[in-house]
Amino acid sequence: MVKLNEFISKQGRRIGVRQIRADEPHLLLDLFAHMSSESRYQRFLQTVDHLSTQRLWDEATHIAQQSEAGDVCLGGFVVDKGGQETLIGAARYVHVDDDSVEIALSIRDDYQNQGIGTGLLALLIAEARVRGVRQVVATVQNDNERMLHLLHRLDMPVTRTVDGASSFFAIDLT
Repeated sequence: MVKLNEFISKQGRRIGVRQIRADEPHLLLDLFAHMSSESRYQRFLQTVDHLSTQRLWDEATHIAQQSEAGDVCLGGFVVDKGGQETLIGAARYVHVDDDSVEIALSIRDDYQNQGIGTGLLALLIAEARVRGVRQVVATVQNDNERMLHLLHRLDMPVTRTVDGASSFFAIDLT
């Protein structure tokens, strides 16, 4: 099970990390609201700016509930002086089969390029290993330079298969 962790951003800010709970879809909606159209497009591989409030709520609720049902959704949080948590990034995986999971990262625009994705991905991969996952996969748009850079910097075997405007990545955890 995911334990409370933390890491330090490039700016020296402490980022607390914990699993998103089933009763916290509102945190995911706030994260989505703080992502630009471009960030949303790169994350979801399609335009998602005009979804209904109900559809967004349903999707966020589904993700939060999956996090407690066997898949993992880690949230990266900053805490203000009053103790209020703000979700600034999320890294999640869903099972593809018994040995493989598919990952996705979402980082608020105002916290990008600070090492948040790197820290969350490292903890997500560590959690996958603990749970016996043998392979992590991801589909990434070829113009998503941040994610491509992040995946190429991993210190483990990574295979990339280009398919049109996107690429499929397979990361060997064995």
